[in-house]
Amino acid sequence: METNIFRMKSRPTTLANKDFVSIGGAITKYTNTMERGLEEQAIGIPVPGEDPTDSKLRAVDVLEAAPCIKIGSTDTLPLVYFHDGIQRTQFVGNVFSEPIKRLVPIMFTTVGAIVVHLDGEHVRQYLDPIIIERFITPEKSLLPKEIADSIPPDFLHELPGFVATTHPNEFRKRMFEDVVKRLRQDTEHKIIKAFEARNPDDWLVIDGPLRDIAPVEKRVGIVKRHVSYLLDGDLMFDVLKDFVANSGTRVRSCKFKVTYKTAHAKEILACYSKLLYNFKSGIVNNPEFSLIRVETAYKHAAEFDKILNMVLAMNSPMSKPSDSWDKKIYPIYQAELFLKANAKDDKLIRTAFGGFDFA
Repeated sequence: METNIFRMKSRPTTLANKDFVSIGGAITKYTNTMERGLEEQAIGIPVPGEDPTDSKLRAVDVLEAAPCIKIGSTDTLPLVYFHDGIQRTQFVGNVFSEPIKRLVPIMFTTVGAIVVHLDGEHVRQYLDPIIIERFITPEKSLLPKEIADSIPPDFLHELPGFVATTHPNEFRKRMFEDVVKRLRQDTEHKIIKAFEARNPDDWLVIDGPLRDIAPVEKRVGIVKRHVSYLLDGDLMFDVLKDFVANSGTRVRSCKFKVTYKTAHAKEILACYSKLLYNFKSGIVNNPEFSLIRVETAYKHAAEFDKILNMVLAMNSPMSKPSDSWDKKIYPIYQAELFLKANAKDDKLIRTAFGGFDFA
């Protein structure tokens, strides 16, 4: 099948490396970063892919009596298209703001999305990745003029409302909610719509929950991060106990239906399961090691076990660990590599902003 067939061309959404380094040079005249690592980690901001924490926005109905069930059938539903996204936000530094006599922060964020195609044993890029870069600052009138003039308008997002009494963490949280989260949602929705236009009848596997995706026919969500379990605490306790007791065998939790009470209210069929790794039983016996939640629209209940079997057959290579590596399937891991290859790497960012390292 033809790959990389749908190219979305528009004005640039990423800075040329030389321009990026030039901006870094202007900023580092006034500040050097004092923190290491990504903002998502530094202040505990949830990233897309985590479960919703507000139970008032959902209703959960358990569909089976047994907490845990061995998967007997080996039937699979062919899944060949996979979606992934990235979100990386870095604190660049604080600069003196003469108008308000305070330090104001400068952030740099990268968001992106891609769809890949599983072609036999190979994962190929299917849609060109969308990568968006933005510097996020308070109103540029609060910045030193050299910095304000160095960032092209298309790559600057001003977040108004920063005053002398604004707490830095308040600004950071607003930045994620009002800018970064929306940028990522818009980017992921854009590439999913492009896929739908090209492949209206094909399944698409999404790295993350389905609740923020507009209702569509054929979608599978894989949730790796679990802020809160959707099942009752006692029931989830029994599920995890059974997972450990059955280490090395394919098991799943009871199926359950989740109805989200949001703008796109819909019914989701889901279960918990574990990707299996044939090494170090002490690690595999960790109840949360390789724990994922797989979900699809409730209308596809008849296909659910086939979907789950296909997902469980796609363990990511153990020789190349990455963030949440124990919960990643191979095509989505490869999609992540494609995205990273198209985003600015750590070495360039360190060069531009004073040589800081990531945690």
